[in-house]
Amino acid sequence: MQKKLKIEIDGFTFNIIFSEAEKRGIPVLALHGFTGNANDLSFLAEFIPNDFIIIAPDLPGHGKSLPIDEPHFYEIPIIVELLNNLLLALEFEKVVLLGYSMGGRIAYSFAAKYPGKILGMIIESSTPGIKDANEREKRKEADKLLANKILNKGIFSFLDYWLSQPIFKTLNSLDKRLYEKLRADKMSNSPRGLANSLMFTGAGNMQHVWNKLRWFNFPVLLINGKLDGKYSGINCEASKLLPNAEHREVENAGHNVHLEKPHEFIILVNSFLKKLTGRNENG
Repeated sequence: MQKKLKIEIDGFTFNIIFSEAEKRGIPVLALHGFTGNANDLSFLAEFIPNDFIIIAPDLPGHGKSLPIDEPHFYEIPIIVELLNNLLLALEFEKVVLLGYSMGGRIAYSFAAKYPGKILGMIIESSTPGIKDANEREKRKEADKLLANKILNKGIFSFLDYWLSQPIFKTLNSLDKRLYEKLRADKMSNSPRGLANSLMFTGAGNMQHVWNKLRWFNFPVLLINGKLDGKYSGINCEASKLLPNAEHREVENAGHNVHLEKPHEFIILVNSFLKKLTGRNENG
């Protein structure tokens, strides 16, 4: 059973999909990607083990979380603090992080700041950040141009461009109705919110955490589609630095594994969560 909550944290109001359980479960904080919303990962609540619950927020600039016009709330260190205070408000001391793409970058940043709060982390098609300062600046400028494209040409034109990128090519194999629902969900976001997200939450604005991965002593599951060469390489490199990581690639999937191959994604997530439960029970 799921319910929707609105919780104000430090002047920001999170819209959250919260899965209820018969008993107070272990929280899985599910963080969606750019142009997504809480619905993208909340479906997992129906499939994960009973001792876990899903907390899926609309991240700043997305869905129904507010406000959308305050750039302050889009900075990743601020988002990390908002999420930490959200967990405290819900009275959770420990958490499993699950992040897709942009949400994965936020998860990496959260784990770097609060490693002691993490029971485990699942990263889908994401990165610990851009190492090279010049490359970060180039990405920042590119994201500014995209943000202006949203504001000047509208979200419809922007999504035509966004979904036509090679990284999303494999979405064309989705059932037509599912693809149209995906597009409609993305269209429901605020143009200003998406523009702000690009300008302030984009990879160019993220302080990379590659140098901190060796201190992530909790279990980490890295997932990517085998057809997503970029993030396959990033996950391979990250898995060599993380002390307790497993890297899994899903056949015939691209960047969005949880949508393209939900069955395989659920199997990987459940296997990881069950290992976590056994690990916790064994101390």
